[in-house]
Amino acid sequence: MLRIDLKIKKNKLGLLERQLDTVIDGVKKDLHRLGDACYKQCLKRIIPVSHLHRPHLRDSFKVKASRYDRYSALLSIYSTLWYAFYADVDASIPTRFPRRKKVMKWITPTGEVVYAKKAKGFHKRGLHFTYFGEIWLTEHFDRYVDMSLNKYLKV
Repeated sequence: MLRIDLKIKKNKLGLLERQLDTVIDGVKKDLHRLGDACYKQCLKRIIPVSHLHRPHLRDSFKVKASRYDRYSALLSIYSTLWYAFYADVDASIPTRFPRRKKVMKWITPTGEVVYAKKAKGFHKRGLHFTYFGEIWLTEHFDRYVDMSLNKYLKV
């Protein structure tokens, strides 16, 4: 999950309460645009298209910008699938052996039934979409969120 937490210190700005609400709402909209752009321009390019008949990781991401405090806005980019974390990190799968039987049995995607006394281990490289998403957000933050606040105050 990617997350940006933006807090504005009221005493540093000297703004009225009404102006501060306008600023936070503007920042929230900009954060949502930043999250959408990160998903479309970065995450969709990293995560491959799946040809399986089940929910796809690539289409499972949600972008949410919200106010969780009077002076704070939060951007969250997260997946609704339980295996998103496992697709993101590297994994070493050891050689597998049957536990209760003499052989293991499984069905391949083509429909063949396979029997084996062991299954060779392998290394699965992760997609690292969290890492690349954080880099993208860092590089493009200034293009989407106006930190001078002039845009929000109509100065």
